[in-house]
This record gives sequence, structure tokens and C-alpha cells, in this order.
Amino acid sequence: MKSGKIVVFVSLLVSVTAVAYVDESFIYDSPIDKIKDHPNKCYIEELGLFDNKDFVRAGKSCQMVKCLGNNKGQIEMKRCPPLAVEPPCYAEYPADKPFPECCTFEIKCLPTIPKPTRPPRV
Repeated sequence: MKSGKIVVFVSLLVSVTAVAYVDESFIYDSPIDKIKDHPNKCYIEELGLFDNKDFVRAGKSCQMVKCLGNNKGQIEMKRCPPLAVEPPCYAEYPADKPFPECCTFEIKCLPTIPKPTRPPRV
């Protein structure tokens, strides 16, 4: 009878740096309950109520927002293009850089251990 060995491979932490400078812009509405008593103001979770007519950074996220001041609470937002990364990988953005430089990201992958398989019986 031959004895089989179980072989396990461990992948190392993989890191790739990429840049996505093309920003994506769209308009959306503030929640009505947050702005109903505040004409010409807008609301987002990261800033609370605001009325900036120029783009400002939205908290620590890599996005810029501007209140359109049209009594509807509409906000124009610019952000990095969406990125699809499959687990166990993830994208890490630098929080200390201004927009759009903060769109530079690093893709990191956590180590994975494949499930061991038994060798075929002989």
C-alpha cells in the first residue's frame, strides 16, 4: 500500500498599484427629512447639512461634493471610477491625498489556503 501526501500551497500577499484618475460625476437628491427645514442646503452623512457651491471633499472618502442650491437638495458628486475586486483581494485608497490623487489605489490580496485534496487511490 502506498502512502499519499497532502500538498498545500499558500499564496503570498500580492500587491499591485494602479491609478484611476478619470472621475465619475453624477447628481443625486439629499434625504427629504434632513433638508425640509433648510432651503438651499444639502445633506450627506459625511458632512451633515452643507451649502457649498464649490466642490469640497466628503469626509475621509475619495469623493468631492457640491450642493446645487436649487431648493431640492440636489448634490453633484465626483468620485473615482468604480472598481471590481474579487475576494480575497481588496483595493486600498490613500486617505491623505486630495481628489483625484486619492484615486490611486493598491490592490492587495490576503493569503489563501486551498482545501487539501486526497491523492487518488491506487
